[in-house]
Amino acid sequence: MLLAYLLIGAVEYTTYYYRDHKINIDELLLKAWDIGYNGAYLTSEKPDNRILKDNAPRYGASANIERVSQPLDRRERIISAAVELFFQKGYAGTSIADIASRTRMSKEIFYLYFKNKDELFIECADKIFRNMYNHVWQNIKEEPDMLKRLWKRRQAFFDSYQQWIVMMDLVRSLSVSVNPVFKKKLFQLLRQMINPMIREIEQLRREGRIRKDLDSSVAGYVFMGIVEYGASLINRKIYSRKKVTKYIDKILQHGLRG
Repeated sequence: MLLAYLLIGAVEYTTYYYRDHKINIDELLLKAWDIGYNGAYLTSEKPDNRILKDNAPRYGASANIERVSQPLDRRERIISAAVELFFQKGYAGTSIADIASRTRMSKEIFYLYFKNKDELFIECADKIFRNMYNHVWQNIKEEPDMLKRLWKRRQAFFDSYQQWIVMMDLVRSLSVSVNPVFKKKLFQLLRQMINPMIREIEQLRREGRIRKDLDSSVAGYVFMGIVEYGASLINRKIYSRKKVTKYIDKILQHGLRG
């Protein structure tokens, strides 16, 4: 069951790659399956989970929005309140009246800062993912080894999964609406998280530490899908972090045939 979940994650993110890049679907599926079946890393490259556990960044419940000691300005107060309400009630269940009430502002003041709820939601998504990205970067920027960076990214993502998944699920659900802004935002957020991984994979490929025939771009999406679904299993306490990490490494090092 664990392997099935991880592979479904790879499939889901392969579809995102297809929707964003519009390449030949048969060629894409062959590349994605090749990664899952044959693996990506060279067998000599093994993660040190003990080191990663000691150095992985940790996220608190308030990590989705930066907390500051100074009073927030009106715009930041609106964003902070909206994030809490979107998490609690969802996008459709949250009204501008709810946000105005939470911030103790009038609707008229709200409209001085945002044209509508759509615009505010996009701002909230940007804020959350920008904070997450910056937090991860601060914890990995001093790491010169690209493979260790990838491992640390994975551990950081496990820690930040609860913040990630609530907002990402909202963006995913809205991306199928008639509003093209939400679809565009989904792929912007995915690229923001995955493109740094792709650059690290490409560097490893040039160094000869992963397979030289690997498509770095496709691999980045496949890796992200595997890690997200692994984080889901950990978050729901279906499997331990240790076991999920072990199976992800098995797939990426040896593939299913190993």
